[in-house]
Amino acid sequence: MPNVDQEATGPVAVLGAGDQAIMVASVLIDAGYAIGGFYTDDRAAIGNRILGIEVKGTIADADPCLTPNGIIAIGSNEARKKLAKSVPLNWITAVHPSVVVLPEVEIGKGTVIFPGSVVEVGARIGEHVILNTMSSAAHHCSIGDYVHLVKANVSSHCVVEEGVFMGIQSTLTPGISVGAWATIGAGSVVLHDVAPNETVVGTPARPI
Repeated sequence: MPNVDQEATGPVAVLGAGDQAIMVASVLIDAGYAIGGFYTDDRAAIGNRILGIEVKGTIADADPCLTPNGIIAIGSNEARKKLAKSVPLNWITAVHPSVVVLPEVEIGKGTVIFPGSVVEVGARIGEHVILNTMSSAAHHCSIGDYVHLVKANVSSHCVVEEGVFMGIQSTLTPGISVGAWATIGAGSVVLHDVAPNETVVGTPARPI
């Protein structure tokens, strides 16, 4: 079993009510969590139901006494960081049962790992990370907080710093370092280190 940074007793409040929330909720249900409700600042969505569960109110309405645990189901890395710092819930970690997690792995609180993903030996996954469907984190890589991988691949011994976004079917070759809040375009293959806040695209990936 991985070293998962979480302790959950009681229902989970899901922050968000869009497409990402639907997918996160499905992971939670399959992983055996009870969802206490959805919360969003999109007031038009309040009162709707997601997978049969009510969107109960705004994010400020999430009550730690009723739903002590929470997870942020929003794709924006910046938004997840802001909410993680400001909302007083116990952030849980959700790993879909189909995910392959090998020994000596660390997974931080608030992280969601979607179906079909693989996390290899010695990988470290930070807090509030999204590993979307069929993403992979190879052995002894390090993925920082608030990173979002969209069906992307991080090879062995790579270092991905805070807030990085990796587009669909993008790949880091072994040993690459990606600086904080950089963006890797969809389908890109990264052969060289990426600077903080830089956007790279293509095969091989180049800055734009």
